Amino acid sequence: MRRTGFVVAYAAANAAAIALAGTAVCGFKLQWYVAIGVLAFAMATLQTFVLFSSGLRVSTLRWWPLTFGGTVLMTPLAFGTAYLAGVILLGGLGALGVDQGTEAVGALVFLLPAAFAGVFISGLQFFAFRAPPENLLTLWFGANFLAGFVGAPAIENVALGCANIGIGLAWFESPVGRVLAGAIGGALTGLVLARLRISR
Repeated sequence: MRRTGFVVAYAAANAAAIALAGTAVCGFKLQWYVAIGVLAFAMATLQTFVLFSSGLRVSTLRWWPLTFGGTVLMTPLAFGTAYLAGVILLGGLGALGVDQGTEAVGALVFLLPAAFAGVFISGLQFFAFRAPPENLLTLWFGANFLAGFVGAPAIENVALGCANIGIGLAWFESPVGRVLAGAIGGALTGLVLARLRISR
């Protein structure tokens, strides 16, 4: 599979995963702990399917359990870490009497959980790589952080059981927003994954 074809397929797989998980979660009104499992299964399965036929130096036998297990286990940890940091930061600003900018800080707090989760999960996924280039780890972490940050409203909407995150435009948390978030995130991370073939 050519580099461009892989990136497009990987982006499509991520878009489909978030969209399908969102449809199931919102349609059946699933609780957040079930929603995370549904999202993890969709992401791990569709990503593995694309990677299996990609010819990249990635072990699909490791990728699926690392992605599924990492998403289920690390997502609550990432959310908790980000929210705790936000509470401490907002509390500190309030204690100092700083009122300006607190809304922006509050919005940032709600964008960080998905970004943190992306980094935590990508750290586990890295163990599925075969002979990665020296600089790939930094790029991989950065791409996943950015993918989670950009797609936070849609990703968190699904992961929290179709909860209204309320950041940005309302359509960010709609089916269209979920597809767009998955496609952008998949393209960013897919470009890094493609280096496992191009850099040989």
